[in-house]
Amino acid sequence: MSPRPDSVKLHWVDKSLAAFVFLALLAIIAVGCSSSGSEEQSSSNNHAEHVSAVESEQLEKTASLSVLPGFLSNHTKRTSQLYKDVAEYRDLIDELNCYCGCMSYEPAHDSLKRCFIASMDDKEVAWSDHGTACGICKMEAEDAVAMAKEGKSTSEIKQAIDDKYKPKNL
Repeated sequence: MSPRPDSVKLHWVDKSLAAFVFLALLAIIAVGCSSSGSEEQSSSNNHAEHVSAVESEQLEKTASLSVLPGFLSNHTKRTSQLYKDVAEYRDLIDELNCYCGCMSYEPAHDSLKRCFIASMDDKEVAWSDHGTACGICKMEAEDAVAMAKEGKSTSEIKQAIDDKYKPKNL
């Protein structure tokens, strides 16, 4: 028995309708994502100034070390706490090398501190989002802060970080 012509036509209509619904949903998602990013950027602009840096790294300026960058709102409380700790222990963190490869960037990061704090002066702090996405930077900083809280000296911490993270061929 051959199919009725109405069922063939209905099958084509079903496929067309499904394709239309799919494309409409895709368009809605695309518009939603782009407007969400704009709102986030404009709200962050009220909080601090964004500056582009090397590759995909973003810098955000705030008035002081006590004002954390807005980009941390997209990350865990643990990451925000790490940025607070890096600010508190910045002199120690500045003494440590970073072994994620960022020290070979152009311009190069000159210490582990640069992965979190790009620069600072009396008027502002330029925070880097590099430390939010790099597991090695996070682990090094967490280890260094934990050892500092245990009372270890800067030289002991530096040696421990080098022993744990420095590639054997360096």
